[in-house]
Amino acid sequence: MCRDVVSHPAMKEIATTSLKSAIKEIDELAKLFVEDQFRHIVVSELNKKSTIRGKFKAGSSYPKIVLEFMWKAGGKKMDIAILSGSTKGKSDRYSYAKSNLQPLAVELKVNRGKKEIAKDVSRVKNFLKPGGKSTFKNGMVLVGSKTAYRPRSDSISPTATGFLFGCIDDNDKPYICWLKKSEIKKKKSKKSKSKKSNSKNYTCKAKRKSDGKICRKECGGRRTKYCYYHKVSVNRKK
Repeated sequence: MCRDVVSHPAMKEIATTSLKSAIKEIDELAKLFVEDQFRHIVVSELNKKSTIRGKFKAGSSYPKIVLEFMWKAGGKKMDIAILSGSTKGKSDRYSYAKSNLQPLAVELKVNRGKKEIAKDVSRVKNFLKPGGKSTFKNGMVLVGSKTAYRPRSDSISPTATGFLFGCIDDNDKPYICWLKKSEIKKKKSKKSKSKKSNSKNYTCKAKRKSDGKICRKECGGRRTKYCYYHKVSVNRKK
């Protein structure tokens, strides 16, 4: 089960530590600091964190950290994933039981614009929706550089959700927040039209032939609102 692989406190600690390391590297390398170096930092932090069971290891030992994991046919990939089990023998290596949520998806960026980062945030948010080809329990978007992008205030969660965004702020400090996950809209079940019970009573709507007044006697049935006498058409006033 993947529920014990990744904890929310561990995610926040890894994000904070990774961004602090990125700040030091940027101070030393400036524009020479690239995404591959940031990926190495994040994987190293994931690998040594004892409370995260996924490790960067070879072979059939799971859960494990996987780089450039394909999440959709056509070469669509995420930077880092922790998988809880093997996809060996499946025609689509990125496809697995939807009830078996994978532990963690991570997207990384360095020196990218607001639009690109916003797209990654949306993409990871979609990974966290149950029922997709690649469905994850937790997700992180980490930007190893300063960026003008900030999540909208109404998308930020006051509590840990398992969906984390982190970047470097203008004061060279890690900026980290939890984001709200998409709410799954429940399909409204169509109410079947129940047949009217034969026991339902109506007031007879027919006029008496004698004086033209409404009959007003109780009657019942699914198709008629006439009493026993007036349900015969010849007995109703024309």
